[in-house]
Amino acid sequence: MDGFQAALKVLLAIGILQMASVLFLIWRPIYKKMIVEYVNCRRVYAVLPVFLISENKYILTMLKDQKSPRFC
Repeated sequence: MDGFQAALKVLLAIGILQMASVLFLIWRPIYKKMIVEYVNCRRVYAVLPVFLISENKYILTMLKDQKSPRFC
């Protein structure tokens, strides 16, 4: 029973390490993409004044409906 328990502990440790490495490999590209989309989104608001966006329904609708990462 002790041998079986030791083997399970080893498998558990290997599984945790494997999942952590997969998470690290997957999370980094997703995080970089989120940062790029956030920066591009902020550029729209830096170029156009906020009062212009809020008063102009066409611009507001375009920003909400746009599917590309360039707009929010």
